[in-house]
Amino acid sequence: MNEKIDRLEGYSHNDYMNTLKLTIMSEEIPLEERLIAGEKYVQEGGNGAIKAKYRLLQEEYEKRNGGYQHG
Repeated sequence: MNEKIDRLEGYSHNDYMNTLKLTIMSEEIPLEERLIAGEKYVQEGGNGAIKAKYRLLQEEYEKRNGGYQHG
């Protein structure tokens, strides 16, 4: 039973991370929401290309607004 629960928790976490990835990468979503998703993604240990995209989004926001305040 514990093995099934662990597996389901893993699936749930994977789904959460994938949702964050989609939010970060979607140009249809407002930049602020993408930044919030990026921050959560990094806090959850996300790395790689998605983290790099989040960093680029931070730079874009800073250029437009003069800084990004982490929530």
